[in-house]
Parts: sequence; C-alpha cells; structure tokens
Amino acid sequence: MINVTRASPTLLNDLERYWREVRGARHLPARTDVDPACIDAALPYSFILERIAPGIGRMRVAGQRINEFLGMEARGLPLCSLFDSDSKDQLQGYLEQVFMLPALVDLPIASSWGFGRPRLDGRLLLLPLLDGAGRVTRALGAIRAEGIPGRVPRTFELCQTGAVRIENVADMPAVPPARSLSGELPASAFANPRLRRLVDQSALTPPPPAPVPLHPAERPYLRLVVSNE
Repeated sequence: MINVTRASPTLLNDLERYWREVRGARHLPARTDVDPACIDAALPYSFILERIAPGIGRMRVAGQRINEFLGMEARGLPLCSLFDSDSKDQLQGYLEQVFMLPALVDLPIASSWGFGRPRLDGRLLLLPLLDGAGRVTRALGAIRAEGIPGRVPRTFELCQTGAVRIENVADMPAVPPARSLSGELPASAFANPRLRRLVDQSALTPPPPAPVPLHPAERPYLRLVVSNE
C-alpha cells in the first residue's frame, strides 16, 4: 500500500517552468543543468530518461512515488514498465517525438480500477534534454496522478480522451511563461497541422535529410538580388 501524499496541483507546471528557465535562450537545456535542489517538490514524482533504442527510454533515476507505483526500484527499467500493453506502442511513438523533433510532450493518463486499486487520473510530462555530447538522448519527466493509490503495482494507460500537447522546441518561446498553465491546454498546441498529424498517428519522425550540394557545373548562373534602398 502506497502512503497517500497529495501532490501539488501545480507540480507539472512548476517543473515545466523550471525547464524553460534553465533553457534560457538556448535550443535545449543539458542534463547536467538540472539541479535537484531547484525541483525539490517534484522530485518524488520525477525521473530522468535515457534513449537506448527507437521509442525506448530507460529511467536512469526515479523518484520515490515512481518506485512505489511499480512496487520496486524503477531505476534501470524502461518507462513503458509503468504502462499497460495496449499503450506501449503509442507511448513509443510519443517518446520518439520527444527525442527526434525534439518536442515537449504532455499526455493524459489513467490507471484502471480493480480490487484495492481505485482509479487514478493524471498526466505524464516529458521534457527533452541534451546529453554530454550535445545530442537529445535524455528527458526530464514526471507523473502526477490524482486519487488513492491503493495496492501496488499500478500501471497506467494513455487516455483516448483529454487534451494532448506536443510542442516542437523550435517553435516554443525561450522564456518562462507569464503565468501558470490552467487546466485547459492552449490552442496553440494544436495550431501546427504537422504536429497534429503526429499526435493522431504517433508517427516516428526522423530528422529531414541534409541537402545535397550541387556540383559546380550544375550551379545556376542567375541569382536573385534584392535591394532595400
């Protein structure tokens, strides 16, 4: 039985705000930029992922609440260990978007009820990070679930209803939000048709191929000159 401790209702918002502050004007923060002392309230519900294969993220560290949901030490286990079999393929698609776009991903989740296991409703937040080589192979994540945990282990499912938020990091403002996010997710999360398609299909999105340089003999003779005088 998990000891019931109510998480702050702004836990995920506060964690996202910290990630934005650490990011500053850069493309992404690095894993080494994350200071546990600055996210003390979120630590029991948080974890650091390492991408070890397409769609697979291993928890390098995990907070106490994550361990308690699993009923065992979460460190070293894949994130999909926390989810039922019907959600694992879809979760892999979302994880690839975190690492390959890269993107912030915020998903509604729930744990189905059973004997001694009341229903839990919550959200999963995933925030991309750079590794020591400057690659996006790490992510800061957290799970906030509402309800009495009951008997363990508990597994979650990705809800088919509820707001899904996927934000391409390149399209996000590199400053902290002016105020906390409300319960409703911003309409801007769905403004980009390409991202909306990725949400619907959970498609794996590799980076676009680099342009092939032209041979000198193939370079055009004309070029456009614009004068603003």
